[in-house]
Amino acid sequence: MNYFDRFLARRPHWIHREQSVRVLAVTTLYLATKLFKAEALIAPSCFVTLSRGTMTRQDLEEMELNILATLNWHLHPTMPEDFLHLYTQTSFVPPEIVDYAVFILDNVVLDFYFVHHPSSVIAMAALQQALERFNAALKVDLLHGVISMDPVALMECRQRMQDLMETNTMERDRIQSPVSVVVANGTTLAACNEDKMSSK
Repeated sequence: MNYFDRFLARRPHWIHREQSVRVLAVTTLYLATKLFKAEALIAPSCFVTLSRGTMTRQDLEEMELNILATLNWHLHPTMPEDFLHLYTQTSFVPPEIVDYAVFILDNVVLDFYFVHHPSSVIAMAALQQALERFNAALKVDLLHGVISMDPVALMECRQRMQDLMETNTMERDRIQSPVSVVVANGTTLAACNEDKMSSK
């Protein structure tokens, strides 16, 4: 997604080229597997097959060169998870706090708000939120000193994360199991089913 989004950000007119966007999507996936799954490298022919005849191997290779040129070969962006790993290695952080910080990052990945914030700030904000969630005694100031960052941006990211997590929690609480849904007369669906069975 990173390569796909960055390419279209630099060439927005491509969004109207349906066939080119298809080739772009498959090729960015191919590039990502080459870089991050080198131990299980998938042959280009497999991606051509996945396209169901909408592209050839030549299309794939030409698009790959186009992407590399457009992105200036910057194909390994440092992600928030990378900084989170750095922060948790410099100071002992319990696994459950790290897991919750990763959970926060997974939940905010689709929020456009964070696009303009550095990965280092996003990771620190997630870690601080996780520390606060578990009332950890670990000194956040110590972690904050690992790398210099804008304290205002950090505070804004934390607030945004907190709002998103609260919204997600409320949404989950609102959705109840059908068995526990209360019918207007105060009985549950399970009770209604028992009444139906007894009336037969």
